[in-house]
Amino acid sequence: ASTSKPATAETPQRSAKSSGIAYREGAVSFVRIAPPMVGLAGAHRMGSAQATIGIVEFSDYQCPYCRGFHDQVFPRLKKEYVDTGIAQFIHKDLPLKSIHPQALPAALAASCAGAQQRFWPMHEALYANHGRLAPTLYPQLGRELGLDEAKFTACLGDASREQVIMRDVVEARGLGITGTPSFVIGKIQGDELTVVRMAKGVASFEDFAQEIEKLRKTMDSGATPQ
Repeated sequence: ASTSKPATAETPQRSAKSSGIAYREGAVSFVRIAPPMVGLAGAHRMGSAQATIGIVEFSDYQCPYCRGFHDQVFPRLKKEYVDTGIAQFIHKDLPLKSIHPQALPAALAASCAGAQQRFWPMHEALYANHGRLAPTLYPQLGRELGLDEAKFTACLGDASREQVIMRDVVEARGLGITGTPSFVIGKIQGDELTVVRMAKGVASFEDFAQEIEKLRKTMDSGATPQ
């Protein structure tokens, strides 16, 4: 099946049908890589604390393909693997500031909502309002989610909050990831994930399922993932 390659700051193409950015199309597959680690301390994690398989998404709230993943693939992935306790879903930020000017402000809004234990509701609200991302939207969403407005506003203006986002960016670059969405799948051990597979672009649910099931079998048998 044809799926979309990730958006990157380096390779945008102009489309004759749109004034926005269009990205190259192509097959997306998971590839086996040497086992680097992804830090999970402080990351936003969804799913059972006992799950030993992790799916990490590096995403950008203004990226159309990230929204496509959350609209079309994530609901089934969540239902069949996260809600059942098999895997955790972990969010990492990779705002492509040079082509998506609202990517970083939106990431900050989600991070600041997370400081009030409302990260995932804000995460969903930002994707639901993908076409309306703007400085005036974030306080509005904060009010709708019942956030403490004064704390939320102060957090948005706190320079140290941006440093939290940039740590994810540095981690992504260390993995060779420069575009969104990108995913890694691996084994969770405490606050670290040993990366087994990586995909750059929107993989299908079937691709995720195949890789998760493969990893489950090798972990059950005690073998090294291939």
